[in-house]
Amino acid sequence: MSRLDSYTCPSVDRVGPRDVIKRNTADWYYEQLAADLEERIKSGEWEPGTLIPSEHQLMQEYSLARGTVRRALKALVDKGLVYKRPGRGTVVREDLKLK
Repeated sequence: MSRLDSYTCPSVDRVGPRDVIKRNTADWYYEQLAADLEERIKSGEWEPGTLIPSEHQLMQEYSLARGTVRRALKALVDKGLVYKRPGRGTVVREDLKLK
């Protein structure tokens, strides 16, 4: 049994939306979200090999649309920080070297 077979994603225990998305700026929301998710990965909040919260959980946590969340996750996939497991979710790469 792999780690993912018995792993459940950490619940979103914050009250209200995260305040990291600046609404009055020229930066795209998905870029801001991708930067915050990257910081959460690099800080060790999500260890390599673990699932990150689902698209729906991230939508609620950040008060953003599904398309915005998907675009941010794609940016992380493109950077090589995470990968998608169909039917399971988005996983932090096991071979990721954190600073």
